[in-house]
Amino acid sequence: MEAETPFQRLLNAAIKLSAPLGSTKALSVVSGGAFLVFVLVIFALSIVLPVYNYDAVPSVGTALKSQGLSDQTAHKQAWAAFQSKMPESDFDELSRGNEYRMRQSSDADAFASVLPLYSVKFGYVYLLSLAQDAKHMVVTASWVSHLSALLLGLTSFFWMYRTRSLQGAAFVVSLLLMTNFFSLARSIGPDILASALTLIGLYFWLQKRAWFSMALLLVALTLRPDTIIFLFALILVSILFKTEKLPALLAFGAGLAISIWMQKLMGHPGWWTHYYFSTVSIQPSLEGFEPAFSIFAWLKGFGRGVFMSIANFNWAAVFLTLLAGLAVMVKSGLTFSRRQTALITASVLTIGGKFLIFPLPDSRLYLVFLLAILLTCLAGWKPDFSWSNPRKTS
Repeated sequence: MEAETPFQRLLNAAIKLSAPLGSTKALSVVSGGAFLVFVLVIFALSIVLPVYNYDAVPSVGTALKSQGLSDQTAHKQAWAAFQSKMPESDFDELSRGNEYRMRQSSDADAFASVLPLYSVKFGYVYLLSLAQDAKHMVVTASWVSHLSALLLGLTSFFWMYRTRSLQGAAFVVSLLLMTNFFSLARSIGPDILASALTLIGLYFWLQKRAWFSMALLLVALTLRPDTIIFLFALILVSILFKTEKLPALLAFGAGLAISIWMQKLMGHPGWWTHYYFSTVSIQPSLEGFEPAFSIFAWLKGFGRGVFMSIANFNWAAVFLTLLAGLAVMVKSGLTFSRRQTALITASVLTIGGKFLIFPLPDSRLYLVFLLAILLTCLAGWKPDFSWSNPRKTS
């Protein structure tokens, strides 16, 4: 047997010393720790670097109106509250960045005309209305976003920890970065809170806690009414994969009743007007605006959504990558439980359904379902990262 060269002895010693770090368990510890640091850094930066986005203004205006203030007073106080929080140049962009913003910041009636689009998110409006005045509403709204981002991150960590998939945390970080998680944490709006509650609900559904899951999803529906699409998808998969049907049916029925009631109560202009306003041509005011349905206008809005999703956002690319990765995993022999398969299927149907019904290109609308697909896939991915010593030359 030939004697080991100095290089071989050094290499074998290095492998022996570093072997513990090369184990799957050690990688999970390192990856999990790094993921927690990532979540905490995002949380801290969101507090230090908040963003006062435009949609925050009518959200606060809607909350002020719910307190009984007049259109003029709610308009004045909402804009004044943001002006007091922002540098002059930033507020000028917020209030005069385009024709629509100029009209909204100067015309109380035009501002009031669009508030029903925000008031249907009545859970969020109620949350903001608990604050004393407009300035406190802005502070409350900011902290809701910051804390919701933290909750979403910690829920993702807990999901990976419980399914022993922390070794894949880097993939979750990549997904969150590509779907504008940092921007969501910094901005004001109900979407990040709805995503956090939805993710918790999906986890409990996987754990066969369907009733508790449905309760959380109904709360999320008060923040984002399009959560109803997932509840409908859940009915379909409950039939297809023979999971609990009654919780999904009752939750969908309750969600549909709540949505219809709130739309009528808040004076929402309806799906087509909202679709036209958001995807075809934004209107300075919704007073008297009742466009006739047009298949060409629908196609224009859908085409714009497709183009913007590809050109300005990453969610579509992430979605296709996840589907391709899932296909490869299944082809290589990876299997999922019936419940995991049902959740992945429901998430895919929801993403497609949301975009088909209302083709908004923003990644924030699809983040939680992309995340659910990834976390479910990682739960079934059990790679072996252990290192072994090279064979000695004989």
